[in-house]
Amino acid sequence: MPIGNRVRRGQKVIPDAAQENALRDAADEIKRLRGKLTAQNRPDPPLGDSRIRNQTGERLEAGAIVALTGSAFDSTSHEFWRRPLADAEKPTGDTKEVLAICAEMIPAKAGTIGRVWTVGLAPAKIKLNSAEHRFCRAVTDNVTTLETASSGPAALIERQSDGAGLVRLGGGGSGTGAARLGRVTAFSAGEATIQPRKMDGGSLADDTAETTLDALDAFGSGAIVGDTVRYYELGEETVFELVDLEREVKADAAITAGNSGTCSIYESGSDTGDDITVHLKWMDGGVDLASGTEGKARFSIAAGRWELLQAEC
Repeated sequence: MPIGNRVRRGQKVIPDAAQENALRDAADEIKRLRGKLTAQNRPDPPLGDSRIRNQTGERLEAGAIVALTGSAFDSTSHEFWRRPLADAEKPTGDTKEVLAICAEMIPAKAGTIGRVWTVGLAPAKIKLNSAEHRFCRAVTDNVTTLETASSGPAALIERQSDGAGLVRLGGGGSGTGAARLGRVTAFSAGEATIQPRKMDGGSLADDTAETTLDALDAFGSGAIVGDTVRYYELGEETVFELVDLEREVKADAAITAGNSGTCSIYESGSDTGDDITVHLKWMDGGVDLASGTEGKARFSIAAGRWELLQAEC
């Protein structure tokens, strides 16, 4: 006998026509509803794909960034194999650390367990360091914000105007973008401000907003302002190469063969006010360069210095 309109295991069931039709109507309705599910009314996915144990000492809000440091269980325990759980600390900023983003608020009490995203799309607050960056990394001891970088453990999908953005965890890497051209508009303390350029109607024109890149101090402050450069990302570094490598110079003091000295940069016969250190690599017969001698200097990328190319007789 059925108990409470349910059938016990092993009992034979012979539905009548009404019961059979009701079952078929229910199946048809389920199929109809499945076809109407959209991004707006589809059930939300579970909050996070993994669990962590909060060891940061702070309350973690939804969207907080943590670094996974190891398993919360020993491999000899039953829980290690049945219920994977990772310890989470504040990030160190290392581009190789494994990051997770909290899917819910996790209290500060040590050992509190909460849900996080460890792979796939996740929302986060993002600090923009360069419009050309395509990856994100954590900031040392900062659980609230990621920052863009040329390499990192998360791929940058989007950053909106309020600083919120979307990243893909597990999609990190390093930038190896194509070379770009730009004009140096400022140079100081090993940093070059560059105005990116592009071809427009057969000539170079300004492209996107200016960007700042690290450059060799050996170039000399102000020595390359106005020059066109070629730059591209290679791993975590930005390779920075001069396209125009020569400058007209005048020796501020005598330079002996095989040594270096200060020279003033000239343009169209006028002193620009900028100085560079020029190495007298060779002269005919090892002749020294007298003070006030005009010549041309070329920057050697291989040697990392300005060298005298030619001088007036």
